[in-house]
Amino acid sequence: MKKFIALTLTVLALITLVVALSACNTCEHEYGEWTVTTEATCNKAGQRERVCLSCGDKETQEIKVTSTHTYGEWETI
Repeated sequence: MKKFIALTLTVLALITLVVALSACNTCEHEYGEWTVTTEATCNKAGQRERVCLSCGDKETQEIKVTSTHTYGEWETI
């Protein structure tokens, strides 16, 4: 009888574990606004991210290199 109870409890624990682990991937993500984490420049791509409001999952996206160059002021020599 003790073996039957131990086996039943073990099976219930395993079922609970499987259900809990499978529930981790069931979030239907609802992401917030994009936030720029690294600005793009004329020679380097940038990056932005947004976070799921429900589970905290982060999604990242590359920001393309800009085609605009920024120069300093002219100096008179």
